[in-house]
Amino acid sequence: MLHARPACSAPLAPQPTPDAASASPSPPAADADADGDSPAKRRRLDTTAGSSSMHTSRPAIELTPEEENLRRLLIDCAAHVDKTAPPAPPSPAVSGAENESLVLRFTGGWVRDKLLKGQSNDIDVGINKMTGWEFGKHLSAFIREHGSKYGIDDGARGVYRIESNPDKSKHLETATTRIMDLEVDLVNLRSEAYFEDSRIPTMEFGTPVQDALRRDATVNALFYNLHTQEVEDFTERGLQDMEDRLIRTPLKPWETFNDDPLRVLRLIRFASRLGFEIVPEVKDAMKDEGIKKALRLKISRERVGTEVEKMLKGKDPYLSLSLIDEMGLFTSIFCPPVEALPELPVEHLTSAINILNYIFTHPPTSLSKTFSTAYEQFLAWHIAAVIPWNGRVVGEKHLPAAAVGSREGLKLPNKEYKVLVAAYKSVEIVKEMAAKNEEKRRKEQGGLSRGEAGRIIRSMRGSWRSQVLCGLMVESTGVWSMGADGLPTPASLQLVEKYDNLVHRIYELGLEEAFNVAPALNGNEMSMLLDRKPGPWVRDALERLLDWQFSNPEKGLEEVKEFVLEEFAEEK
Repeated sequence: MLHARPACSAPLAPQPTPDAASASPSPPAADADADGDSPAKRRRLDTTAGSSSMHTSRPAIELTPEEENLRRLLIDCAAHVDKTAPPAPPSPAVSGAENESLVLRFTGGWVRDKLLKGQSNDIDVGINKMTGWEFGKHLSAFIREHGSKYGIDDGARGVYRIESNPDKSKHLETATTRIMDLEVDLVNLRSEAYFEDSRIPTMEFGTPVQDALRRDATVNALFYNLHTQEVEDFTERGLQDMEDRLIRTPLKPWETFNDDPLRVLRLIRFASRLGFEIVPEVKDAMKDEGIKKALRLKISRERVGTEVEKMLKGKDPYLSLSLIDEMGLFTSIFCPPVEALPELPVEHLTSAINILNYIFTHPPTSLSKTFSTAYEQFLAWHIAAVIPWNGRVVGEKHLPAAAVGSREGLKLPNKEYKVLVAAYKSVEIVKEMAAKNEEKRRKEQGGLSRGEAGRIIRSMRGSWRSQVLCGLMVESTGVWSMGADGLPTPASLQLVEKYDNLVHRIYELGLEEAFNVAPALNGNEMSMLLDRKPGPWVRDALERLLDWQFSNPEKGLEEVKEFVLEEFAEEK
């Protein structure tokens, strides 16, 4: 698809410049901002980092048939608007661009992914002189009249308006639509201005340079001009950073993170997703105590939780958590947004993610069954991420702080929160279960009895696999280490083997779904059979019946009744 280098090999292939007659007028370089606000109160993004002279070796992007069809549709619509729409009234927001032709660009992640030989069906279209909603209305009308030319049946496709909402980082109205199975967002080029008393920027119309420089990373600031069909690099670093596989900010890192500390997490996520290296000066800014404090106290926890979820469900959760560990960000992410925090053994995070990475990359025969789905792997990484909280409880109910910290620090959904509660509550039970299984294996008894294992698995319910992994990771703290040969030490491997044996025993006994097993008799049936009034005794009797059922899976209902009559005859 792309005339671009393989990872870490040949350079991006240069693209010939199209005939000048076929290209739309290029937008002017950014002028100095005429701003009436005092510089002490308002800071605009400095546009001097970019200029009209961009990376001289421009890579070619080969569009899919659907993308090429979309490109033609958009530039034809833009030409139609230039020709037929009445002149726009002068507007300070557009800064003189109202006299230019419409220029459209694919922006950001789509360009990056295409250069990396990837494919994205989500496309942001940057517009130079009108809002996304204004252009969207023109596009909708153009499709109704000319859609058949582009293979769009029935013409009309819904174009939906997205109102500005600064509280949710939507600062100017945009539009979204779906065309030829492509999700298309229409957005005007923007500039940002920050006031001292707010981390929410004021968004205004901007030049391509301003729009590129406001972005979080140079590799996310590349544009694809739909008219010239060229990649544009207004930061003058993006293409080179793509070549070198580097993550850096378009502006000074501390400034970028101080404006929006969430960008720290976004860059960690992109580094782990793309396998790129974060440059040292960006890492230094990520470690800044003021930035880390702002990330913990100033950014909405929903936004933090969204970034963490994307990391843990992404391509390389191990690298994401390793970078979080390296930057000392644990208390900024996996803790409640409060000033005072207890001293936590954050070094335990290192051993937890290392042992989890090892068993994911060298899956033991049985233990691998505890993370056979993507969701179970996501839960495992989340359990590992909050392990420094192990052993601490919160409130009268003694809830595990690991779970409460995630709920308050990341706004963790209730489903995942319940798994973390169960996992950290059962740590000692799981450790004891694994130890007892090993002891019985050494005595050549095969391991836990069916009754013992079944009762415990039933009490753990459906998240027993996550609970077993949690027990392993907790027990690994202070034990797990790597030898000089780069492999786990014998003591570390023995620990993995112990839990692998436990899971093997559970499956050997056919108890992996034991949490779904119900007593063969209910309470009323038990009372009638024994001719006793219902009471507190029933619960204990049902548990004892379940133990017998687990040990005697082949027995039928009549044999169950015989057991009950014999077992409880003297207790009437």
